Amino acid sequence: MVASPIDVYLGEHDVFQPDVLFVSTARADRIAQDGVRGAPDLVVEVLSPSTRHLDLGHKKRAWAQHGVLEYWIVDPEDETVTVYELQGGRPEGRTRSQGVIESPLLPGFSLDVREYFQAA
Repeated sequence: MVASPIDVYLGEHDVFQPDVLFVSTARADRIAQDGVRGAPDLVVEVLSPSTRHLDLGHKKRAWAQHGVLEYWIVDPEDETVTVYELQGGRPEGRTRSQGVIESPLLPGFSLDVREYFQAA
């Protein structure tokens, strides 16, 4: 897992700095001196009023278009986490306000949504 700030270069005009990202060993060749060149496996964005529109619009489409396998949106205002998984080239999402989220990309990692927001 890599924490920002780190640039992710998806294309000439799509360079982002996600809040958190994960690049598996299968995609490790994408890690360069100046950032990540190509899609990470997992991206996590924490919504804020200034980035909400971009995170839920252009960035979500760009991550899917370039092959990010999972895109998590953490919404502190609604106290929810939405997990988008790439299914047939399209992001399919599930929003959770409670329960445990696990990812096949991160074996052994789990996030209890309610506990996360209570601790925040």
